[in-house]
Amino acid sequence: MDTGDEVACVAAAHHLGLIAANSWPMVAAYLVAAGYDGEDLVALASLPATASGWSVDQLVPGALTDVSAPSLTDDHAAEVVARLIALLMPEGKHPLVRSLAAVAVQRENYDPGVLLDAFLLEDTLDAGWLPGISSRDGANEFEARFRECPPVNLPLPLAQILVEPFARFSADAG
Repeated sequence: MDTGDEVACVAAAHHLGLIAANSWPMVAAYLVAAGYDGEDLVALASLPATASGWSVDQLVPGALTDVSAPSLTDDHAAEVVARLIALLMPEGKHPLVRSLAAVAVQRENYDPGVLLDAFLLEDTLDAGWLPGISSRDGANEFEARFRECPPVNLPLPLAQILVEPFARFSADAG
């Protein structure tokens, strides 16, 4: 059953390179269970988690087309993923800032916006080098912005798969 945000969340995680090849069959299976259909989507959902990355990569573009996944900018994708992280990770040592900063580091080019903000905030959290600005206050405000958004609506196990690359930040949050 479609809960509303599956496609947008999958599209955002894919855009930012967060979905590992061995996770795609399960992601596709959740989309099929939500009522989405299509030849490549079903084929992807039918693959074992041990399928080669090459086999998976051949089906992902078609599967995204099958579900009418939107084309996203880096900033929009980061906003959607930030809402996912806010839903799943406890407040603490700024897991949202640190998670998005990790994405920023992995990307060669990104526009000013959420990723750049997270990158700069993490840098100041660790170094405390901006005179007259409390880096903790800025990071707290950044995190609050996404924690106050309406939560994304998708099955918890799917959300956990999509933010799995950030599990280490959740462990650090306590």
